[in-house]
Amino acid sequence: MPKKILKNAGFNTISQVVNMAVSVLFVPAYIYFLGIDGFGIYSFLLLIFSWVTILQAGIDPAVIRMSAKYAAENNHAGINSLITASLGFQIVIASLLGLAIYLAVDNLALFVIKDEAGFLNEARDALYYSAINIIALMCRNVYVSLFMGLQRYGVSSVYESLFQITASLVSLLLLWLGYGIAGMIVARLILNLASLPILHFIVKRLVPSFHLGFDMSRELLREIYDFASWIVVGRINRLALNALPPIFINMYIGPSGIAYFNIASRIVSSLNNLLASSTTVMFPFVSELKALQETGRIKSLYLGANRVLSLISAPLYSFGVIYSWDILYVWLGADIANNCWLLMALFFVGYYLSSATMVPSTFALGMGKSKILAITGFAQTVLVLIFLPALIRAFDILGAGLNLVLFEAASVVMVIVITNRIIGASSFTFWIRDRLLMLLVTAAMFLVFVPLKNTTWGASSTRIETSAYLACVLLIGLSFYGFLVKHSSLVDQGTKDRLARLFRKNQQ
Repeated sequence: MPKKILKNAGFNTISQVVNMAVSVLFVPAYIYFLGIDGFGIYSFLLLIFSWVTILQAGIDPAVIRMSAKYAAENNHAGINSLITASLGFQIVIASLLGLAIYLAVDNLALFVIKDEAGFLNEARDALYYSAINIIALMCRNVYVSLFMGLQRYGVSSVYESLFQITASLVSLLLLWLGYGIAGMIVARLILNLASLPILHFIVKRLVPSFHLGFDMSRELLREIYDFASWIVVGRINRLALNALPPIFINMYIGPSGIAYFNIASRIVSSLNNLLASSTTVMFPFVSELKALQETGRIKSLYLGANRVLSLISAPLYSFGVIYSWDILYVWLGADIANNCWLLMALFFVGYYLSSATMVPSTFALGMGKSKILAITGFAQTVLVLIFLPALIRAFDILGAGLNLVLFEAASVVMVIVITNRIIGASSFTFWIRDRLLMLLVTAAMFLVFVPLKNTTWGASSTRIETSAYLACVLLIGLSFYGFLVKHSSLVDQGTKDRLARLFRKNQQ
């Protein structure tokens, strides 16, 4: 695997670990200041904010792909025109989205708070600030995407981590001062606005000839539109997945249900983002290989990346499914664990299926095949619209977890098509050899430790004892797993040799 990819993956992984830690560690403080209903309302507001940014015309991946191509061609003028056009697109789209939020503030606020009338003014103020924040956020994302396209993930990773840490600390300060939910949104607005001149300055240092102007050709605008429009269609499925379950949960259960939904998904989605970050760094590199017509290297990189990702993801998701209650108990206590653990286990199953799509979807984007992602997204959206209401009515909050499993199961067909048709590899190797076998081995390995806790402490273990138990299980399990990988036929010899070379390079 090229050194450039490993370096970028390292930066991205470290950044995601920091973001994951921040996401998890600050939740108890948020619940302390806001209560479970207030935290649910804040979570719902962030979900609404993420829904509208999903439909950002696919500009961010277009910037990554096209800036990588221009960098390979040493075409700095093309980068200037690309960023100018992309910022223009984002400002127009974000302004329309912000205006829509502004005009619908009262109705949105009433829907979000449901029966919690005491939060009405805070929700309205937060939505007003969000209408402005969306413009700053979508513009700063263009600059961050440019860093990724130039394969300067060190810059984008450090920025994202510092942003998350600072935003969380400022939010906590404003909560302590009594500004509530609206203050938490203001913290992000201030940081997004402050980021724009800083990011522009950094781009000027990396690309001295960079400037914003109006030298944009019709062909450039058409290329951005052609690629980005299919991304929009493909992202509608994420909008359906992310938006509809909270809406139905809020209708049938209320803000507390949203809080439990957010808690159950927070660790799992953070882990999923952590793994995804290690694959997204290949997007611009695959675009470069595609421009250079190196199809052999693309296929080799595809198979190797999926095998390594399978090695990493199988034990993590197996551990999460089996020990969901214990993880939540250590984090937030027994009451929340009792309400969330089964939903969290379902999220681990669904996101494991999602992890199987990471490498194929990244390579499809890098090779300009965004259409297949759009078609898959449309099919997934139809499934959600048909089955989600019935699942929520039948299983309450657990219906959201079952919905995720169904949603991600539909992407299996997409993975097979990309593997067979676009890459020209074997789907049997992808699914059976590189994923299912490793999943079964790791699940059996962690299940062996389940009786240990019951026989040692029973149901009376404290959170400290449970955390020590989980740490021991994870350490012993991963050590045994590493022994299996090294000394058995679980992994082919070629992958073992590549991993050995990687470890030797890191030690040097």
